[in-house]
Amino acid sequence: MPNVFIENIQPAHDRISIIGPAHHHLIHVLRLQVNDHLNVLDNAGHIYETKISTLSKNSADCQIIRTAAVSALAYKLVLAQALIKGEKMDWLVQKATELGVSEILPLITERTQVKLSVADAVHKQVRWQSIAQAAAEQCERSDLPVISKPVALKGYQPGKSANELSLLCAARSQAEKLQSNTLPGSPGKITIFVGPEGGFSAEEENTLIDNGCRPISLGSNILRAETAAIACLSQLNLFL
Repeated sequence: MPNVFIENIQPAHDRISIIGPAHHHLIHVLRLQVNDHLNVLDNAGHIYETKISTLSKNSADCQIIRTAAVSALAYKLVLAQALIKGEKMDWLVQKATELGVSEILPLITERTQVKLSVADAVHKQVRWQSIAQAAAEQCERSDLPVISKPVALKGYQPGKSANELSLLCAARSQAEKLQSNTLPGSPGKITIFVGPEGGFSAEEENTLIDNGCRPISLGSNILRAETAAIACLSQLNLFL
């Protein structure tokens, strides 16, 4: 059953009216018609199973059949990803969303080749959030990941609470190999740091390690930045 996210839903008399971009998506992308069923999610813990009762040029009126609560994950998975060039970042946002990431934190590092103005950063954040929403709907996720605004790695510190774990994807075969016993207990939040093309600088790696990041190896091969992120997320999903 197709999913569509609409925040700030205000059902009236067991009905939901869908307008704007969501309406366009239903009609022109999903090509839904009257009597078709779809799930409407508010990204706040509720899912509404609905049936389209009427369609017009500008709106879709949906009858609520059933309302359910969405179970929250036991952990939060954050991808702190250095900005990468071209459409690779778009692709990474899409695939990381499919793999269940809770948040993507774009990082500006010493070797980041992408240069963003303030306006560019806002535009990119909006674009990536849109890509994440489309990916979440396509893979039938029940929640949306948060795409944060790009921040400089310098001055950013990983969380150090008892239930937080920070992992640094290091292109070094002597680093600890990511495996199930890398995850002690039941961490409530796991943050993965992945560098740009060329990786983190030695100073950045040392700073992250000094702030509690555990360097991990994804194998003896040197992976592209986007490949490293997907490989790490995939393995963590397996272990978790």
